[in-house]
Amino acid sequence: MAVWALNVSMEQNNATMDVTLTEHLSAVDNTDDPRSEAMRISMAEHFEDFEYEYREDPHTDAEVVHEDDQVIVVADHTGHELNEWMSDFNMTDEDRDAFYAWNHEVARELTDHNWAVVDPVVFDKLGKATRHVEEEHQ
Repeated sequence: MAVWALNVSMEQNNATMDVTLTEHLSAVDNTDDPRSEAMRISMAEHFEDFEYEYREDPHTDAEVVHEDDQVIVVADHTGHELNEWMSDFNMTDEDRDAFYAWNHEVARELTDHNWAVVDPVVFDKLGKATRHVEEEHQ
């Protein structure tokens, strides 16, 4: 009897995990991404170049709080990184608002991190960013 209950519990957990993963993937895919293809690629390359700092460096003010097969969500404790991306890509005020809101919306959907005093930065994984560009041009 105990073995059967364990199997049922494991099946329920697996079903829950599958639903959760599907919800996470659809949250990113169904949220209008205001970033240009150049920005998506630039951000993905940036994360790859500075991955050690985001993941390992104890002196950085940012940390990876979520990762799946599509995106990496970084918590920026200084709030500077979103502003730097907005400046680097010369965003208008309207574009800045959309970019800021998109990062927060995706991060809230994918994590249970408290974003009240921390800015999330959502990076596509490099393969996803380049695949997305290829799909747009087909």
